[in-house]
Amino acid sequence: MILFQKFQATNLLMVQYDLFYEKQLQNHKMIYLKESIIKRSVQKRIRSFAKNQIKKISIYFSY
Repeated sequence: MILFQKFQATNLLMVQYDLFYEKQLQNHKMIYLKESIIKRSVQKRIRSFAKNQIKKISIYFSY
């Protein structure tokens, strides 16, 4: 009986650990997603800024 109770307690700990690990994994995935979204938006801003600068320079040289 004691052995069975120890087995149950061990199983419960394993399940709790699995849930904790899964939650950590989800957090890391969310952080990674947020970072990639931020990187993309920054890249878009830089590209549009560069395009505007090129347009300004080409207009300046066309005069």
